[in-house]
Amino acid sequence: MRKPVLVADVGLNHEGDLARALRIVCLAKSCGVDYVKFQCRANIDACYTKEYLDRPKKTRFGTTVRDEKRGLEFGQREFERIAAFCKEQGIGWFASPRGADSVRFLQQFDPPYMKVASGSIPDEPMLAAIKDTGIPVILSTGMAYRSEIARAVAMLSPRYILHAVSLYPTPPKKIEMFRIRTLRNLFPGANIGFSNHSVNIIYLIQAFLVGADMLEFHLTDDRDTGGADQKASIGPTGLRRIVDHIGHICEGFGTGIIEPDPEELVKGNHYAWRQSCARNTPA
Repeated sequence: MRKPVLVADVGLNHEGDLARALRIVCLAKSCGVDYVKFQCRANIDACYTKEYLDRPKKTRFGTTVRDEKRGLEFGQREFERIAAFCKEQGIGWFASPRGADSVRFLQQFDPPYMKVASGSIPDEPMLAAIKDTGIPVILSTGMAYRSEIARAVAMLSPRYILHAVSLYPTPPKKIEMFRIRTLRNLFPGANIGFSNHSVNIIYLIQAFLVGADMLEFHLTDDRDTGGADQKASIGPTGLRRIVDHIGHICEGFGTGIIEPDPEELVKGNHYAWRQSCARNTPA
């Protein structure tokens, strides 16, 4: 059984701080994660209603929701630095665009994937823009009906389809892990994975054992800081445990061949007892 592809979703856990974002990238790389993922809203005004953006909200970025959203987002300079840094560190990166403008913005970096976030499945103009890039797609399925997923799959032929539940954090009784099997039966041509929003790492292990080809999880360097996703994120200790557990499980699968291990035949009293039993067995 092969190891799953591991994706650490930095999201907005960097809180608009590029240095912190790069620290989280380093954390992911040090633990053997394959990719880090970011979010991209190149045009905030196209992602939310004016009414919502004009709501009063006092933050370190200003006095409205618009100020906060703009303050949390990275632009050209930051993404250029992220791209260069990830290349230096030897870790892949991509992002989930919000809106067609964000797709066109991200295309300049030639990412290995475009990630369709759960809430973006109904955004057909964005899906069309992604299709036009020809970049392989990862499709998350939280909040989506089967018909919406099928339509997006028919349009994009995603490389990976991820089971997800868009509750942050997701309670155990809402995990619905057997949806991985349902998705595999519905879309046999795609790799199936799991996008985790639970604080318990056991569900990432469960997803792997159910057959997930990709495991995505929110990653933070400090779960006690601000931000909407921090409490549904995995911290440094949890990340190390995930990687260790998966590695040990893969080692434990073995080959399936039934025969004594050579070390069994040379170590300890158990082999002596076996020899004695064999001698006492009538021919």
